[in-house]
Amino acid sequence: MLDQLFGTLEKFCEEDEKLSLRRIEEQYLSNAKKQLERWHDVRNSRRADDLVNLLETMDRELETYKLVTWSQNKEDTRSR
Repeated sequence: MLDQLFGTLEKFCEEDEKLSLRRIEEQYLSNAKKQLERWHDVRNSRRADDLVNLLETMDRELETYKLVTWSQNKEDTRSR
C-alpha cells in the first residue's frame, strides 16, 4: 500500500512537472512573439520615416533644381 502511495505521488509530481514546463514554454514563446512583433513595428516605423525623409529630400532637390534652372534660363534670355 505504501508503494502504491509513493507510485501515485511520483506520477502526480511528474505530471505537475510536465505541466509547469509546458506553461513555462508557452510563456516563453508568447514573450518571444511579442518581442518579435515589437521589433517588426519599430522596423516598419523606421521604414516609413525613411520614406518620408526621402520624399522631403527629393522635394527640396527638385525645388533647388527648379530655382537653379530658372535662374540660368533667366540669365540666358538676358544675354540675348
